[in-house]
Amino acid sequence: MPTSHIIALGSRDPSGQGTARAWGWVATAWLCAHAMWACSEQPDGASGANPSEACARQNATEVCTCQNGARGRSVCSSGSWQACECSAPLSAAQAGAGAPASTPTVIVPKDDLSGNLRTDVTFPWTRTTPDKLSCEAGHYEGSFAGLYYSRLNWPVPFPVTGIDLPGQPGLQFDMQPAEPGETTLKVNGKFDGLADLVFPFRGDFVGELDCKTGKFVGRMLNGDYAIGPRDLVILENPIHFAFEGPVSADYDKITHTFVNGTWDAVEPAFGGQPAPMLPRDPLRDGIGGSGVWSTGWIGAPIAYTCPDMTADGLPLACEPGPFGLNKPFCVYPSLVPGFRADAPGCETDAECDRHFPGQHVACTDINGDGVVVRCLKECSP
Repeated sequence: MPTSHIIALGSRDPSGQGTARAWGWVATAWLCAHAMWACSEQPDGASGANPSEACARQNATEVCTCQNGARGRSVCSSGSWQACECSAPLSAAQAGAGAPASTPTVIVPKDDLSGNLRTDVTFPWTRTTPDKLSCEAGHYEGSFAGLYYSRLNWPVPFPVTGIDLPGQPGLQFDMQPAEPGETTLKVNGKFDGLADLVFPFRGDFVGELDCKTGKFVGRMLNGDYAIGPRDLVILENPIHFAFEGPVSADYDKITHTFVNGTWDAVEPAFGGQPAPMLPRDPLRDGIGGSGVWSTGWIGAPIAYTCPDMTADGLPLACEPGPFGLNKPFCVYPSLVPGFRADAPGCETDAECDRHFPGQHVACTDINGDGVVVRCLKECSP
């Protein structure tokens, strides 16, 4: 999957051709866009490229010497070298009748190279593989596993798994490029697995990677596990238990993977506390769970979107359903206590068309029993 490859001024793309072109554009703009100093046709005494000589390559440049001894530039245009362009303050004579009327004057700032120091000027390059030895921004997918000590089954733990299946990863997140001058990259994503192979176990996954040290530190947020499977659009079973906790990992710049990942989930409302070392000791650390995780680079970030609200004013957001993290639906905050989100109810497709005009959203019987019938609008990637 292609993604955007950012090359800053002065860096090198694989072919070396793109950066040369980029520098040519910047040099031309620099010479032609400012209005404090003059570059004029080669004054008397300037030497270098002979304007009468032929040249073969359009826009090729050659060093020439200006009247004041400074270095100038001559450009190949229409098969011949142009007059030497020189950077010098405008004198009274030059500003008046000193320069021929036919002389094209290019104004440039004298010795102003501050633009070369900017780090926010970049050029996009499309490619399908990450750079070598880089902290690669983009979309990551993987899996997690561990044991969880719940108050429902204390002190016997139940297994927790989030397997990376095709199109249904247990853990996924997008890593954003570092800000100019920074070495940290922000991570934002979700995890979605099963507790005891049956009960939903899910939440948000956020943090930061320090590219200089290769260390990732983050947190599991808004996590919960539920007793009984969730419906397609009812994202939180009424019998659910909330948790959160720290996560960490190392980043392998050669394989572009997060490795040696650990997670430590805690239920602070019921006496759980972060473990001083992993794996957790239930008698020492209380209610919670711990385990391992890993992810690998997939490609460009995936942004799922849906309308801001339905036609009748219900606010919408993308949330994953039980078909996996890559199958989010447009939902709104639930009005039913104990539930987090829901989708518009319906009896016919015509009702869904009123919620989502012109988008051909079907009225779907979620479980096939007529109890949960909703307008299912899938988020668009």
